[in-house]
Amino acid sequence: MLAGKAHQQEGWEAMECELLAKETFSLMEQLREEGAQDPEQAAWLDELKNDPLYQTLNAAASPEAKADPSPSTPDAAAASSPASAAVTIVDRPAHTDQPDLGVAPAVVGPMPEAEQNHWVALQPYPSDPGIFYLLETTSSTFCLRAVACANLAAAFDQLPRSTFGQKWNLTNPQELHFMACQSLAHAEMIVDYLSNKRLPRDQDLIGHLADRDFHWWWEEAGDQVTIYYGGHPTGQNFIKLGPLGDTRIASVRFKHAYPFLQGLFPIAAFKANEEKVILRVADVANQSFQEFKALFLKGGNLTTPGGLSREGQTLGLYFAELAALRRFWLHLQEQLALKE
Repeated sequence: MLAGKAHQQEGWEAMECELLAKETFSLMEQLREEGAQDPEQAAWLDELKNDPLYQTLNAAASPEAKADPSPSTPDAAAASSPASAAVTIVDRPAHTDQPDLGVAPAVVGPMPEAEQNHWVALQPYPSDPGIFYLLETTSSTFCLRAVACANLAAAFDQLPRSTFGQKWNLTNPQELHFMACQSLAHAEMIVDYLSNKRLPRDQDLIGHLADRDFHWWWEEAGDQVTIYYGGHPTGQNFIKLGPLGDTRIASVRFKHAYPFLQGLFPIAAFKANEEKVILRVADVANQSFQEFKALFLKGGNLTTPGGLSREGQTLGLYFAELAALRRFWLHLQEQLALKE
């Protein structure tokens, strides 16, 4: 029974990821068409189309992606076997500016017995999807070297001999950090977005980065809430949220979010543009609004009703991604504080 439920859950996660991939790919195409007359926007979109993540979404959104290719070689047949699929490590190559989002081979060879004696888990790892990562820090910045895993406990023993472990000379388990995620898709999304980028340790510096994606803020005054994803708060009562995603994608998502959010809690006024979304809430004590607030402040989950439209489902998945990024960012700040 439990195995059946787990298999069903995996099926739903696959369907959800495919849905979000299609929607994100369509959004990228829409942005390309709208930005055709804007030289700066067109240049960014041209660069985006060559990004491996864009190509992956393109493949996921295409009808051919639904076909299950049959193994044509012994290696391909072996890769599709249950034994080789037991452990999934999704690796990302090193690049300190823009990460290469291609998937590298998982394991380069078995660990020699002598090395196994030194590579011992310092704590029991959960059998959940998640992220193993290293933190490279200076007095003012840090860089995350991360790898997404389908099963943390199963992947641990293979890490030193994986491409990730070989690349970063992973020999000491005391240097390794981890965080469990609700799904492998969330783990991969976090790695894709945050890994291999040099970031400031002081969140006050986030708004001064050249990369405009790294400045999200929550501002609250009475019954009005403003979420900044492409600008800076002007008032006094604001909270730094850290990097929660691409601001261009966020602006499009929030511009279409009013019906979805109105279905969760009463909204007296709503306005969204390229820099922020402003909500005036009719009842700040509403439980669903408190969940929405906790999503941004604590990385909490948002309860969504059934029977949502396709756009509603996409927004539900998008907010789940924002929550996953916020949870990881809070976790990361705790780990950085321990290094001070």
